[in-house]
Amino acid sequence: MTEPKSDVPAHGPARRRVVPAIALESGLTEQEQARLSAIGRVQRYAKGATILDAEGEPAMLASVLDGFVKLQKTRLDGRRQIVGLLVPGEMIGQVYGARPDFESEAATDVMLRTFDRRRFRTLLDDIPRLEHNVLASLLHEFEAAREWMMLVSGHSVTERFAGFLLLLCRRWPESCCSVSADGRNAMVRLPVSRADLAQYLGTTVESISRAVQQHVRDGVLGMRSASQFEVLDFPELIARSGHEAPPPA
Repeated sequence: MTEPKSDVPAHGPARRRVVPAIALESGLTEQEQARLSAIGRVQRYAKGATILDAEGEPAMLASVLDGFVKLQKTRLDGRRQIVGLLVPGEMIGQVYGARPDFESEAATDVMLRTFDRRRFRTLLDDIPRLEHNVLASLLHEFEAAREWMMLVSGHSVTERFAGFLLLLCRRWPESCCSVSADGRNAMVRLPVSRADLAQYLGTTVESISRAVQQHVRDGVLGMRSASQFEVLDFPELIARSGHEAPPPA
């Protein structure tokens, strides 16, 4: 049996360069880290708890330390649409600009480091490396938003689900995906419930279940639990995602 590793091989799903999430402390001196820690505090949120709502306090900023956070908007008819997922290293709230027009909710149990925005922005002026890390985080967020738009543009739910599994392996391998050493298969864990995933992909739980069953019947996936899958055929999964050609034989 091959030992799993978290980095995805070039001939697997991560053939396109991805901007990684960068921790705020990355590259800071001990003194700079101490100044950042002095203005922050660690807070924990249980799964399902609202972290920041659309009408909430715009002065709060937070960095995700552990867990997954979902970003969602409420439609005019009252339905909620998940428009993004945040993982450790990514930020909640707006460093620049006005209050966000979406709410943040803990998709799992979550640990955050929260900051007062005014004090945080003052620190940015003093620590160029911190500003660089914030800009890198924003770039990562833009990349994730672009990939989400590609996902929901899929013609079928089967296509969207395939694309979502590849997204997990490509963007968040440490949290969601363990690829075998030879790159031939991988274990992928869904970080959110199927109800949340249905919102994220713009479909229903029933359609997600049918898509899973189709991939399993065709030998593309093996189902280990309701939230864990083994990718048995990477080239076919990539082809079914509709966004990347399968790797050469």
